[in-house]
Amino acid sequence: MAHTAGASLRLGVSEDKLAAIWEYRTSPLYSEAERTALDFAIAAASQPNAVTDDLFGRMKQHWTENQIVEIVGVIALFGWLNRFNDTMATPLARISCRSRTALAISVGLRPDSTSSRRITRGRPASARAGQAHRPRAGGRSPPQPTPY
Repeated sequence: MAHTAGASLRLGVSEDKLAAIWEYRTSPLYSEAERTALDFAIAAASQPNAVTDDLFGRMKQHWTENQIVEIVGVIALFGWLNRFNDTMATPLARISCRSRTALAISVGLRPDSTSSRRITRGRPASARAGQAHRPRAGGRSPPQPTPY
């Protein structure tokens, strides 16, 4: 969510709405169409796929066929990117202070608690502090560049 939080803010999503993402089903900040799309995204990203005929029917009440295709495309792309980056232990790039704040809010942290920290993924805290990288869970280290 680190990169998409920043993009959401740039596209006009309020920090309050982003902070309420995990309460989207009950938050007045989300429309019924958005709630349905988020339910759909969670179901479509599940293994095995949990999209039901009923849920697909609810999508059709709020979204056109072209919009549903686009939503599924985004879900599939992010699913692929997450699997690729998790497998390759790809660290996240440095993100902006505003994005970091939005990310902190979305996971229930106080924004000032991350003000001087770089949010990364796939690397232990010791590596972020400049210490040697240790293998992550499962014993895999990120691939190392091949010297030529």
